[in-house]
Amino acid sequence: MLNSLARHFFCLIATLFCMSGFAVDSLVLHGFASQGIVYTSGNEFVNGSTSGSFDFGQIGLNGYLQLHPRFSIAAQMVSRNVGDVPENEEDLDFDYLQIKANILSGSNSGVKAVLGWYKIPFGIFGEHRDLPMIHNGVLLPQEHYPDFQRNRYMRARGALLEYTYAGEAGNIKFRIFNGVSGVPSYKEIFDVFGSGSYFHAPRSRIKGGHLIYSSLDSRFKLGMSYFERDSYLCQIINDAYANSVSGPGWYDIDIYVYQYDRVGAIFGEYLHDKWTFTLEIGRLSQTYKDRVLITDFYDSEKVDLDHARTLKDFSDGYFFQVDREIKSNFAVLLRHGQRYYKDRNKEKTFRNYLETTVAGFRWDISQNIILKGEYSYIVGGGGTIVTVSDDEDYKQRSDLYWDMVILQLVYHF
Repeated sequence: MLNSLARHFFCLIATLFCMSGFAVDSLVLHGFASQGIVYTSGNEFVNGSTSGSFDFGQIGLNGYLQLHPRFSIAAQMVSRNVGDVPENEEDLDFDYLQIKANILSGSNSGVKAVLGWYKIPFGIFGEHRDLPMIHNGVLLPQEHYPDFQRNRYMRARGALLEYTYAGEAGNIKFRIFNGVSGVPSYKEIFDVFGSGSYFHAPRSRIKGGHLIYSSLDSRFKLGMSYFERDSYLCQIINDAYANSVSGPGWYDIDIYVYQYDRVGAIFGEYLHDKWTFTLEIGRLSQTYKDRVLITDFYDSEKVDLDHARTLKDFSDGYFFQVDREIKSNFAVLLRHGQRYYKDRNKEKTFRNYLETTVAGFRWDISQNIILKGEYSYIVGGGGTIVTVSDDEDYKQRSDLYWDMVILQLVYHF
């Protein structure tokens, strides 16, 4: 209810200011709209479109209002329709809605507190999601910023504390945060089959930190990110069974899955003349624990089974990207990345293996219009991507070779 009211209030205020001819010094509004077309040889990260798909568009509006020298409000709303992944289909929702307070300020340092919905600071691109005019490529590196899990690791609701320091050797920004990350409920997704079985995924707790150093001329950046996320996933299954003694009956199985993630990354960026070099290396460690409750409605009996099984795995990934400015309004990029899982013996496995090679361009046609495109050659897939095949063996193959072309037109103001 509160989120819905906030959305309507933000849209109303933004519309009134956009329609009026008055200049408000303390209010800054920006917006963007993008439309893309996707061609792929059979698989891709967001949907299947072997014959081309225009299901790749988004609209955003963000604003910043200075209420007081020490207090400000910032918000961004985005409507997305990207492929068939439920997390990428949002009619209208907040990317962030936050109040920022300047707690302490000195000659070369300061402390700020942020309350509300905020972008999770992770890696070098984490806070640039849904801002197509900021980065040169169309899709962010899927090794570390998978679109099919966008909402899990993109934003959170809670508190963030930021410390900044500007010295003779460079600038430092350090942030710590604690909140609740958004994970959609899967009931609406799986219950449409009429089986009575569905998943429910409550929101997850998340906490972590982000540290970044930048040189005085902003040509060199070096940083690290880390966060922990824990959640309980509940799968509820209703089905009939044949009881040899009492006859047919019904049982209800509740499977509670506890998932604990630890995600870390180190990253760097270097600008030299018209070249930009970016490297990011990360690790995802996951732990799963199961607990099963069985309820027999015919005999009114309840059986509690505590599974001793605990699954642990982790994946390593990296990407290296080179950007080259050809002209003041035209740039190209080349990126290579890889992600692979390791088992508990720290041996590489091909489950969810992913390797990408991407070449792209960005053309600023005018001050407000951008045309971007990229070609991706991908090896692997598994659970990393959405596949058009119904063959489970095909989905889990690590020797898949496929490519993808995306063109995107962006308007921003």
